[in-house]
Amino acid sequence: MVDRYDAGVVEDYLTELLFKNGVPETKARVTAHVITWSDMSGIFSHGINNIGDLVIDSIRKRGTLPNAQFVDVTPTEHEHLGIRHIDANGDLGPPVAMYACELVRELAEKHGGGKVTVFNANHFGPAAIYSEKIAKDGKFSGFVTCTTPSVVIPYGGNKNGLGTNPMAWSISYGKNIVTIDMSTTVHAASGIVKAYKAGAMFPFPVIKDGNLTRNPNDFRDLADLLNNASIPSLGSLGVGHGKRGDSGFKGSGLGTLIFLMNIAGGGPKGYIDPMKHDESRRISQTFDAWRIDTLYGKRTIDQITQGVEYLRSCGSGDMFLAGEIEHRTYQDSEENGILYETIDIDRLEVLATAAGMPRLRPMEKA
Repeated sequence: MVDRYDAGVVEDYLTELLFKNGVPETKARVTAHVITWSDMSGIFSHGINNIGDLVIDSIRKRGTLPNAQFVDVTPTEHEHLGIRHIDANGDLGPPVAMYACELVRELAEKHGGGKVTVFNANHFGPAAIYSEKIAKDGKFSGFVTCTTPSVVIPYGGNKNGLGTNPMAWSISYGKNIVTIDMSTTVHAASGIVKAYKAGAMFPFPVIKDGNLTRNPNDFRDLADLLNNASIPSLGSLGVGHGKRGDSGFKGSGLGTLIFLMNIAGGGPKGYIDPMKHDESRRISQTFDAWRIDTLYGKRTIDQITQGVEYLRSCGSGDMFLAGEIEHRTYQDSEENGILYETIDIDRLEVLATAAGMPRLRPMEKA
């Protein structure tokens, strides 16, 4: 069963839930906004389905410290560069990530390009909300990456060592924006976990004991799934790395470069246990911005628009550019409410009851 839920009501509800779990009100509002934005965009793997495992449980186990203060630790001799390093000190992911977006825009405004690395950080939700925030007004192209717990076998290896290591890249033209938000694996781990909790077939197969499976019943519990299965790299056939036609080395290579780039920014350089929610699970993120008017000046947006029009000429009315489906879903959610399944609200109710809050109520049907 599915119902519509008013987006503003959802954001207020999540803000209160986080506040009752020890998150200062301002940080609770930012985090609730990111979670709500994700569900409004149809990225349900990063919305309310994650608030228990990746936020509240992490707070309880001291992996996330809601009262922490993030600090700029850029060496003095590098302050003239367009690069900054931020120690999140275990703070929530969304507040420090939003700060990094504003900072990298300031750096790009001054230097033409900027990079901000954040380390000792926590899960920040969908990367696209940040790349789009950087690129929102047509001045900059935004590029965002992060590391994740280790659920991927590096190409040619035999045990998990990489994360899904997602990336998001945005460029805007006028009031529109093109965004790609993707894992370097065939699917995000959170989407697999969401399906497992619902007892549903996985959207894409995972590797267990050298074989592919989409069946949640092949795993004893969530720990068995996350510790003993692997998510195939983007382009991979899943098993038999090195077989003819398998291009998994491309996704694995991209994930490896994101891993190494984040190490350079202070991130973790070893295995991250996906079942732990203490400080050992902390990750890192990078935020890049580039000025896009350096060649065409004020005509840049026109040039990009012409490129978009050319691409649209290659298809029909049902052709979508990267990010358009999510943007349309967001608009529908804004106008008509977020479409949640009952099982999603049931899981949220468990957290709400523990915080002394009532069940989230759907919109009244017309």
